[in-house]
Amino acid sequence: MRVKKPIHPLRRKLRLFLYALAGVSFLFSATMSYFYIGMKRGTIAHEDIAPVAFATDIYLYQTRAYWSGDEDRYTIAKKLVQNGLFDRAYYEAGHDMMQDMALDGYPPAQKFVAAYFEENPAPSR
Repeated sequence: MRVKKPIHPLRRKLRLFLYALAGVSFLFSATMSYFYIGMKRGTIAHEDIAPVAFATDIYLYQTRAYWSGDEDRYTIAKKLVQNGLFDRAYYEAGHDMMQDMALDGYPPAQKFVAAYFEENPAPSR
């Protein structure tokens, strides 16, 4: 009969973290393989994936901005407006974020809104 050796609690937590990381890595690899094969076969079109990918990216930017200071939020909002070239949703998210910052009284955002959004108003929803 085999006797189990006691495991230190920190080592157990490290193992759990590594198992979770391996699981997330496996899921990511499986998802990317599915998309790669689907795009190669033609069953998945780029137009089907793009809105979801862009919305996820915008959500990540907004989450990062939520936890950032004013200067970083301004940089993120400006980047979203500039990324509006790729998809209109980026522009709308950056526009809303920059307008909120300008209304809160952040001077660089007020200058940006006055200079840029007066010429390019937000799209109607």
